[in-house]
Amino acid sequence: MGTVELVDPFGRTVRDLRISVTDRCNFRCTYCMPAEGMNWLPREDILSFEEIERLARVCVERFGVDGLRLTGGEPTVRAHLPVLVANMTPGKTASVQVWRKGSEKTLTVGTYEGKAVKDEDDVASNDRGAVGGKLGLAVRPLTPEEKREAKGRTGLLVEDVGGAAARAGIQPGDLLISLNGTPVKTVDELKAQVTKAGKRVAILILREGQQIFVPVELG
Repeated sequence: MGTVELVDPFGRTVRDLRISVTDRCNFRCTYCMPAEGMNWLPREDILSFEEIERLARVCVERFGVDGLRLTGGEPTVRAHLPVLVANMTPGKTASVQVWRKGSEKTLTVGTYEGKAVKDEDDVASNDRGAVGGKLGLAVRPLTPEEKREAKGRTGLLVEDVGGAAARAGIQPGDLLISLNGTPVKTVDELKAQVTKAGKRVAILILREGQQIFVPVELG
């Protein structure tokens, strides 16, 4: 089945999809927030991550949408937002608009679709679990020289990979920047994040100068 173009009443083809992940917001902007406050939607009326992913996939595959924006409210109020971002796969690269240091910036990031493996026969034999036995990574902090080469970026250098991380596509030499949106600078910080994580995590890595979100199934 081919794509069907969405055309608005002014004859413009719709290529950009904005999905609100929450109506909640911690800001109180006078042009937006009424003085009397807001009546927030019940949580059961808000789209689940699975529903958002399906909606985005249908719009991309069926209606030719090539731009996805996650909005709010204030979208970062939604818990585990990085996991949702990791599961949205608009292509090999994506433009992400962020608010940083008082201004809007557009970042180009790479996306990677990992392979979720459930069969025990497919589990790598060298999943020795350098990080809590769940992730399968051997990592270390950057040396001073590596920090200079990373141009101010912080994180942990991946030295060896097995198990869940290997199946997801993480490679030795990747710089692990954050897990589920939380920056990690030490092995202990990474262990703490993995310990409290669920069955799926979103890892942000730097590879060959490009930031890539990698979803990892921990089983």
